[in-house]
Amino acid sequence: MDVTRDQIRSLVPANFGHVVSGVVTELLLEYGYDRFYVSPGYRNAPFVEALRLLAPDQMVSCFDERAAAFEALGYAKSGRGKAVMLCTSGTAGANYLPAMIEASHENLPLLAIICDRPFELLGTASNQVTQQSEFFLPFVKRRLLLPTAGVDLKIRDLVPQLRDMLEELLKFPTGVGHINLPFREPLEPVESVEPSAKAYLDEYQEIMPQLLQHTATDCRWESQTLPDRLVDALQRSERPLLLVGRLDTMQDRGWAEALLRKWNFPVFLDICSGLKYQFSSLPDPKHPKVRDFLDSYRPDLILHVGRRLVTRSFEKYFSGNFSGRSLILGSETASFRGIYGHQTFQYSLPLGQLVPGVLHPEPWKQWQHARDIWQSYLESDRWSIEPSVSYSIDSYLKCLYSYCGQRQLPILVGNSSLIRSLDGLQGLFVDQAPRIYANRGVSGIEGLLATAKGLYQVLSKPVYLLLGDVSLLHDLNSLVSLAQPDYRVCVIVLNNFGGGIFRQMPIGSFSKLADPWVTTPHQLQFRAVCEFANVTYRAFDLTRPSMAEFENSLADLEHSKLIEIIDDSNHKGMNHD
Repeated sequence: MDVTRDQIRSLVPANFGHVVSGVVTELLLEYGYDRFYVSPGYRNAPFVEALRLLAPDQMVSCFDERAAAFEALGYAKSGRGKAVMLCTSGTAGANYLPAMIEASHENLPLLAIICDRPFELLGTASNQVTQQSEFFLPFVKRRLLLPTAGVDLKIRDLVPQLRDMLEELLKFPTGVGHINLPFREPLEPVESVEPSAKAYLDEYQEIMPQLLQHTATDCRWESQTLPDRLVDALQRSERPLLLVGRLDTMQDRGWAEALLRKWNFPVFLDICSGLKYQFSSLPDPKHPKVRDFLDSYRPDLILHVGRRLVTRSFEKYFSGNFSGRSLILGSETASFRGIYGHQTFQYSLPLGQLVPGVLHPEPWKQWQHARDIWQSYLESDRWSIEPSVSYSIDSYLKCLYSYCGQRQLPILVGNSSLIRSLDGLQGLFVDQAPRIYANRGVSGIEGLLATAKGLYQVLSKPVYLLLGDVSLLHDLNSLVSLAQPDYRVCVIVLNNFGGGIFRQMPIGSFSKLADPWVTTPHQLQFRAVCEFANVTYRAFDLTRPSMAEFENSLADLEHSKLIEIIDDSNHKGMNHD
């Protein structure tokens, strides 16, 4: 028999902390927050109990706050869910900071709730008391610093404050939030000795149904036409160039895919667009042949759709060398000013909600020459370009990309050399491109296993994580939890025994500076770690690839596993068994 919300409220004890936790939880559920990442602690016990009563199937138990935040990041990154992290007082919430910064730069709906000790304890010798209300400045879109749960925190006042905050967080572009919630003891689900606690509970049980009658505001943007300036620029252009960066949602990807089916002009597709190798695309302009093409084509309009590109070669090519217009469309709120030229016009808006067809190019006569140039280059052999990466991982990457594309399985790619390698493959064509995820807002190499876990929780299909060895070392604590039968994450790690990307950069030639301070060399392999974590392990040799065995290993994913691709070019004699 289904339990009603009123029946659940009857289970809440006459305890200020538990009542306030119930109010906040109910509002979060009303506004679509549907996954709660709970880290261990005591000060957050009232809120944990509220979740246990109101949303028990939406709770995730986490070992530590840093991994919990990246799991929540992965969950929110899918575009299908909204995530909350909950922790105790002291330094616990400070561990959320890296993921909160990343979510802030990517405009993800992520909310941190940190339970606190009463404010009168600040500046005293009491344990686990610090100025935690300031942890996430300046990265939060909104924060709510509540007084200590009690009669001074009236429910009729609390609900409008929460509603105002949550509606602001969910308006486009969405963003991260922070609620600081102090509790006094008792923290257990028992009645308070204060007589006013019973009246507080009665008020909650009586007025909460009434307060929830005001449904959450629909915070989506309505469909809209493009600004006149943009349409005018398209009509005036004779040689447009389309750059498609990272697309955040499937709706955006569908819109871009429809555009590409009509766009018969030069285009570059970023690996994080989720469309690369499915449509014709320019290679990276760091290749002389591509620069020669751009020199001869001389684009007069750059239409950049989505977020920034993995490659910076277009920025370098056009910097100081472009007098046309740059039009930026997408959810990126960081400024593109000066990236491609001085005439940059940026519109932060959800691509998928544009009026259908408004960006689909009409057959204007002035575009015919550009169309002919692009077609002749596509039919020529000018794209026969050698791979840009310095090691032979191409065959593994092509196998992974094709395998996941055929089955529409997601790939999460770590930063540094691997995402650039995947972005620069040559001779790869697929009928369906896989959805590509990456932490490209501002994150470095941390939290990738936890992010993959969060993606799996919302997508409910196998997730393939491609990362480097140093990235894996940063997130080994999350490997332990991957052994749980609830997860199917395939971790594919290229182990070149240190920060391989730095060896390819100019700093690699300055050995005393590079080693060990930049490249962080090591002698570690991951078999023993997998045995400890009870995660299936398989090793491959980079120089002797076996694609049939590698694909079989990708397919055999009843539970999470780790595939290690070993590049011992700098460490001869390592054990590959």
